[in-house]
Amino acid sequence: MKLLLENWRKYINENEEIEKEFFFLLRQKREEARGIANKPLIEQEEVDVSYLEGEMPIGQIYCDMDGVLADFSGHFLNFINEEWRHIREIKLVANKFVEIAGILEYHLKLLRAKLKKAQANKQDPVPWEEAQVLANKYFEEQGRKNWGWESLFSNLPVSQAGRALWQLMGPYGVIVLTGAPGGAGVLHAKVEWAKRNLDPPPKHIIKQSDKRTYATEESGKPNLLIDDWSHNLKGWRESGGIAIAFDETDARANLEAVSDVLTGAKKLRKPK
Repeated sequence: MKLLLENWRKYINENEEIEKEFFFLLRQKREEARGIANKPLIEQEEVDVSYLEGEMPIGQIYCDMDGVLADFSGHFLNFINEEWRHIREIKLVANKFVEIAGILEYHLKLLRAKLKKAQANKQDPVPWEEAQVLANKYFEEQGRKNWGWESLFSNLPVSQAGRALWQLMGPYGVIVLTGAPGGAGVLHAKVEWAKRNLDPPPKHIIKQSDKRTYATEESGKPNLLIDDWSHNLKGWRESGGIAIAFDETDARANLEAVSDVLTGAKKLRKPK
């Protein structure tokens, strides 16, 4: 029995060392990939906003971040594929990494399938909630749940349609109203992302999944929300606010919809 216990302890200790070495190599590969990915952002055509003058017919402009200003789902899928590639590369280094690599690959396979389902049914929150659960399990395998969310939100690419939209409404002191998994570290990651990518910076960044409480001013004046999720838009409108459904494929339509609200009637027209 004594020999059995000693062998078991030795097996546990060896496995812990293998895991430490594996995750050290995985972190190295992430850092290398991040260095390659940090390229300058694509310049956008300037949007003429000089015609937007006078008092707005609304109170405050609120804007979602993930799926509007930033390409979250596309980046998340890229993150999964990149993790998978890193793990396969490390697995080839030595046989001792095969077991832990297999566990992580299994998690990534489930997560990728669920995320693709969430992308295909974007207005259904259930697949996305299930994807969050799977992502948490994958992150927890590596010791700390929030590290993954913080890394994801810190390195989001700017949505091209979102950048054009920000040029239009950014000068009005927009509040970013965003829901996200994770704790205070995730909010910090989003704040840092906004500092790097949004000019002018937002007036505030609020982490809040239920957005309805911000739909109107205390005076009853409606606030504007730009969001990509129909259940957020529906709740906002039912609470007295004005909501615009963001279309990532049609930047012009987004600009026209927002400018209509800001001016009360005028359309955004292409410069002649």
